[in-house]
Amino acid sequence: MGRKALACLAGALLVAQGSAARAQGVTAGELRTYSTPQSIGVEWDVTGDDDHDATVRVEHRASGSGEWRRAHPLFRVDHEGIDHLAGSILFLAQATAYDVRLELVDPDGGGETREITVETGPIPLLPEDAPSYHVAPGSGGGSGTESDPYLGIDEAQQHATPGDVFLLHPGDYGGPIQFDRGGDAAGYVAWVATGDGPVRAEGVIVTASRVWVEGLAITLPDNALRGWVTASEVFIRGYSITGWHFFIQLSEVEEGWWISDNVFVGDSSPVSGELSGEGIELQHTSL
Repeated sequence: MGRKALACLAGALLVAQGSAARAQGVTAGELRTYSTPQSIGVEWDVTGDDDHDATVRVEHRASGSGEWRRAHPLFRVDHEGIDHLAGSILFLAQATAYDVRLELVDPDGGGETREITVETGPIPLLPEDAPSYHVAPGSGGGSGTESDPYLGIDEAQQHATPGDVFLLHPGDYGGPIQFDRGGDAAGYVAWVATGDGPVRAEGVIVTASRVWVEGLAITLPDNALRGWVTASEVFIRGYSITGWHFFIQLSEVEEGWWISDNVFVGDSSPVSGELSGEGIELQHTSL
């Protein structure tokens, strides 16, 4: 090998050694977890690792069982002051404690292994023996019995206490309807369509926590259903919302919503290529 080639090789080695010397190993920070009835979310703050080559291996098992199962590695997020690795463990059993093992490794040094226990939540259910009352469209009055229902949701809400179930009979309830009487740890305040005809409303706004609303047909040009203020642990199921541009919009501080088994049909043809509008708006919420 000639002198020129040797000089080039030496220079390349010096550059590589300098780059390696400048690379900073990762330092583990705060670890946060979240859970739903079927998943566990993980966020692990890090510092250092400017070249973003640190990885986190994820394993989990039902607490007390012997076999660890692999989950997808965490994904690096470094944006606008946020620097962490994040991800989810999916397809879990409800109301079950899981051991989670996280192994942070950086080729440039640093790293840590942590084991934590996280419990998934239960799938929400209404008790079969919950007190139930009847509601029909109207503007006040009634006693809540099947033969003398509360007339209008505003009237029924004046009598609502945690654990109550209000059966909504078919008709047009106007609106937008605001559900502002919430439940507590003992139970939801629940509003459930009877199923023998459409229960129509011109939009829904939920401003209380532990509210259950099921089986409504919504008619309003935009924002069919909105969460507001700190409405958390809200159950939404069986809605029929057709011809809308924006369907469900939540604020930044809400969490713990359960949204399932709804039919949303937008106002744009799928073949048009139009991407405007939202089904469930998650950009500004912690849902």
